[in-house]
Amino acid sequence: MINYKVIIELSLYSLKMFQDKIKVSSTYQVREKAELSTSEVAKAKRCIRERKETYEIMNDELNNQMREAALNENFNEFKNIAANAKKLEELESKIQEEEDLLNHIMSKGSKKRQGKVSDEIKKEIHNLYHAGVSNQTQLADEYNVSQATVNKIVNDEPSKYRRK
Repeated sequence: MINYKVIIELSLYSLKMFQDKIKVSSTYQVREKAELSTSEVAKAKRCIRERKETYEIMNDELNNQMREAALNENFNEFKNIAANAKKLEELESKIQEEEDLLNHIMSKGSKKRQGKVSDEIKKEIHNLYHAGVSNQTQLADEYNVSQATVNKIVNDEPSKYRRK
């Protein structure tokens, strides 16, 4: 059986580190003007997406384990799994807080699509797509550009974006 308690604790710790980085109080008021670069916003969005996907997998697995423990009338195991499920609920809440926080910070800036995309951002988009980290739609959302722009970047000459 997978030890979800450790995974959940690590996820909660990384969420806390993200919140500390952008210096947010418990009421989500920004203490300092939080300026995040396009790259930082994209990384934060990608991180939130990956955490949501991980949460869904863990939630499904814990639900299956709870059903199995209940069917087998193994109440001690059921209690342990239920405790992990409670921690998982806390993780879901923290992920939502992180997403709300990022949206709050982004609302301070312009939500308009960027104009010209820098070569550095093009390189990031190209490399993330070809590494299989994100699809074109996800990258367009993360970098606040159109999907057509991402398509053009990922289909560009690969030598333009090779790591030097």
